Amino acid sequence: MKKEISAPQLTKYSTFTLLFGIMCFFGKPAYAQSMIERELGLRFSGLDKYNLVYKVKDSENFYWRYTLGALNLGFSDVSNGYISYSNLGIAFSVGGEKRSKITEQLKFIHGLEPSFSFGIQAQNNAHITQYGVGLGYVLGFQYDFSDKFYMNIESVPSVNLNITNTGGSVSYYINSGLNSSGLALSLVYKFKTENKY
Repeated sequence: MKKEISAPQLTKYSTFTLLFGIMCFFGKPAYAQSMIERELGLRFSGLDKYNLVYKVKDSENFYWRYTLGALNLGFSDVSNGYISYSNLGIAFSVGGEKRSKITEQLKFIHGLEPSFSFGIQAQNNAHITQYGVGLGYVLGFQYDFSDKFYMNIESVPSVNLNITNTGGSVSYYINSGLNSSGLALSLVYKFKTENKY
């Protein structure tokens, strides 16, 4: 399914995505506490696919989660063949994670997770710009194997809108999915910092 989108509409989508991401990233825990519980780890969805995960406790069983996904930068230049190519891409997601205790060490985790992506490619004089927004729902399990470390396995079924601008021609497509290849394993370190606010 393809549909033309005007330049003002594309700018509006991009601005909204950027502002929403900034508001979520700089959000602070809503309740007063002397120490803030934080978590930092790596999330693997394959041998060559990993993300940086950062979480902040907001209430007893609720955490804000921030995931920095694909971050790539590439450049090549073939002078004799008149081919030059460069690309830049970034993807991140923000959301909430609720935890329900099953046993002392095992928890069920779930929550909404909006995601955002941006990419640009240039080959010779052709430029392709891509924007993506999505809404997913985290489903998984967390196993605490010490006071400082845990691992979890999760999937994030989602609906995504991707917008592509190729030389002034704008198109979009919508996709959704839930499959076993979307499973991810995270290894996370837990720590506390002083609340300065």
